[in-house]
Amino acid sequence: MAQSSIVASKHVRFAITEVEITKCNHLGRLDFKADKYPHLVEAAEFLKQSCIAYAITVDPKPSKTLLQQFWFTTDATELTNKKGERVPAISFSTDLGPGSITALSLRKSLRFPDKPKSGFDALPTDAELISFLDAMGYCWENKPRSSIPNKKLTKILKAQMPSQLNFIFSHIIQRMSGKSGSLDQASKTQLQMAYSVIAGQNFDYATAIFEDLRSRLEKPERDPKISYVRFICTYIKLLYPNTYPTKDDGTFARIGQRSLEVKPLANEVSISLLRSRLSLHSSYFSATMQTVPSSAIPVATTTSKRPSASPIGPSKKAKKTKESTPSSTIPEGASQQATLDAFVGLSSTTPEVTQPAVSAISIVVTS
Repeated sequence: MAQSSIVASKHVRFAITEVEITKCNHLGRLDFKADKYPHLVEAAEFLKQSCIAYAITVDPKPSKTLLQQFWFTTDATELTNKKGERVPAISFSTDLGPGSITALSLRKSLRFPDKPKSGFDALPTDAELISFLDAMGYCWENKPRSSIPNKKLTKILKAQMPSQLNFIFSHIIQRMSGKSGSLDQASKTQLQMAYSVIAGQNFDYATAIFEDLRSRLEKPERDPKISYVRFICTYIKLLYPNTYPTKDDGTFARIGQRSLEVKPLANEVSISLLRSRLSLHSSYFSATMQTVPSSAIPVATTTSKRPSASPIGPSKKAKKTKESTPSSTIPEGASQQATLDAFVGLSSTTPEVTQPAVSAISIVVTS
């Protein structure tokens, strides 16, 4: 293992051994016994075919030592991209060597769809998000001393959702974020992610994750609790595939998988029914996923006392983007820094791009 200088960030007020590996950024659980959780089958199949499938299930076998070094040394900075533009970045140093993360390189490492030529879709408005929650059958709490639903986005709880939507939100809150506190409440960004996954919108997942991670690092006094455990180790492993530790040190067991104890409600709303309510383009879904027939999902016929769902108006035409995960081929003899620059999209020349049989990013680091 190549030794490198481990120098503390200016925001660090703790020893490297005090960096805490918290239970966050959990590993997704999409494979389970269908007869035990029949009400979650359609949601699991939906996520398997979604653009976030790799991000919620990738298992890099997190290394405690590398995570502590990353969190202890990393700083928010800027780098120059191929167009000569200054872009936000995160620099770090570990025993494996130095590294830099940009939103672009994070997008490649987690296999999110590339940015469309026309750009990502506009973020859903508050009104669209509220209509989305209505369409899924969300049970709003009433205003104080009133029977009128308090339709605010400040406190959206998974427990108020039908089981299939609860399952999807669980994977976004627990697997797509660095949150280590309460995992029952969805933030506005997580609502936007869920809306985009289900509605087939082109959402910039990588930038949302990157900006959240960078904001945590820019705090005047950094929290010793590390965020985005899986995503960080996935990135480091792709940078240094030949020297990344292969022995499981037990860190993964501590971030683990969350249980599937999501019980069906009296009045269930399936993914297919929700998509129908949202009036989405069927061509998008037929081209991108295979769904379980709605007849296979147990749906109770109990009459709901919730307000009737408010369907969202005509949605923007969902643009099908080919999810590609190119392999960056670095010429033999290239320097380590050139290799890292090519990965984060900062080199002056574009590396040869190939499409491997198995979707993966291969980064060759030469000493």
